[in-house]
Amino acid sequence: MNSKKTILILLPGLLALPLLGGGTFLLANGSPAVSEIEPFSDVTLGENIRLMREGFALSGTIVQERYPAAYDAEGFPVISGEPQETNTYYNEIAFNGAEEAMSRYSYRVEGGVTIDAEGPYAYFSDENGRAYQERLNEKNEVVQDYANLTFGDNGFYNFATILLEEDLVLDEDFEAYVRYDVDPGKAGIIANNLLYSLNSGAFSLPQEAYFRVDGGKFTSFSLVLSPITSIDSLTGARSLISNKATFYIESLGERTIEHLSPLEEDADAKRVGDAFSTLEGQSFLMKVEDKRTEENLADSTTEQVEETMEYSFTGKELYVHDVTKTGLPGPVFEEDYYLAPRSEMDPSLYPYAYDSESGEWVIHEEGIYNDDGSSPFPAGYCGAYVYEDLLPTIAGVSGAFFEKVGEEYVSKEGYASLLTDCFHIDRRPFAIDGMDGLDEVRVTLGEDGGIGKIVLSYGLLDGIMGTYVSGEATITFSGVGSTTLEGLIG
Repeated sequence: MNSKKTILILLPGLLALPLLGGGTFLLANGSPAVSEIEPFSDVTLGENIRLMREGFALSGTIVQERYPAAYDAEGFPVISGEPQETNTYYNEIAFNGAEEAMSRYSYRVEGGVTIDAEGPYAYFSDENGRAYQERLNEKNEVVQDYANLTFGDNGFYNFATILLEEDLVLDEDFEAYVRYDVDPGKAGIIANNLLYSLNSGAFSLPQEAYFRVDGGKFTSFSLVLSPITSIDSLTGARSLISNKATFYIESLGERTIEHLSPLEEDADAKRVGDAFSTLEGQSFLMKVEDKRTEENLADSTTEQVEETMEYSFTGKELYVHDVTKTGLPGPVFEEDYYLAPRSEMDPSLYPYAYDSESGEWVIHEEGIYNDDGSSPFPAGYCGAYVYEDLLPTIAGVSGAFFEKVGEEYVSKEGYASLLTDCFHIDRRPFAIDGMDGLDEVRVTLGEDGGIGKIVLSYGLLDGIMGTYVSGEATITFSGVGSTTLEGLIG
């Protein structure tokens, strides 16, 4: 670090106390203390860097502004006037150690609505430096999802690891508070670490980068980036983007990111979990009654859709009956089909349909097609699945994700999306449109302690198709343990 001056106060029985700047320190009796001019060496600087490397959290804002494009005589961008557009991103970032864990959440608020920009997420590093995320599966187990990159590749590392004391210089001309300016090269790397995901001006060079110090500790970090030219991909119009960021430093020296833990199970959770487990290893008929609204956002038209399907899971075959089409409970041979392995050596499923002339069920290796060209099971799905791909994972769902509300067991807030694939067939052509936006699961138990019914509430915006689909699917079960293909087709 560059050479500065400090006053060392030497008092009997006390440690030497460094004072910033020049001047004379007076003792209690008014007489001057003996002082000595020495090269500046702030011992708190190294300690702050050390503590940051242990762990810390940041909270603050990134203000992104768009200005008319203007340049000086040498071609450098010039910011002037009022911004045409301002976006404020609120950020919560934390680091554990050098490369142990990092978490990030960036969002903005528009019209009172919170819009996520990035996250929330947390990444951890394994013993080989590979980055992974933790999540709970439907069994209430913590699993690791690897990101196929090392922890240092994607801005996950703790940027304090690149800081040295000599990278920080006391700004003696700044009087409002104690401020240490950061080496421009290091500041550029840090800016990339903190702002890269916003993808607008994150890679321009910092004009200013500094730490504020209060009470001997880093309390904030600020960045002002050079304006960068933005070109509209459609019109070619140019504008200038500026980025200013202020992050408040919290929990200095602490590892605040915790590993995920399974949810605790109480008596209610066990009760609903036990009901799910009654389907373990069993055959059953699953009836799905779906009522949804499909809204076309382009012309504001809506369509009400009601569909009822019966799926009979036999243990190795799936019998499909469309109640809506036939108006009758199954089976109806001429309208139904079932999926089964083509041979004992090949578990891949193919459709079999009833041939009224021969009175036999015949394999259709190229799919099933109606006279009007529609297809309940097109060729592209033939051989694409095995039985377990289509079997809902209801039996393995933990009751810990539910709480009792009246006579129902309702999914706890924030956990319904975790169960999206569990209670219905989530593969095409059987998947329910909009179910990826599962909002809530409600379970009613039967008198025998098994499943009475399951209600799935969902809503999903499809930006590509320009539609919003919302509805409820009610699922009931029958023939548990007694459903067989022979019983269905005679």
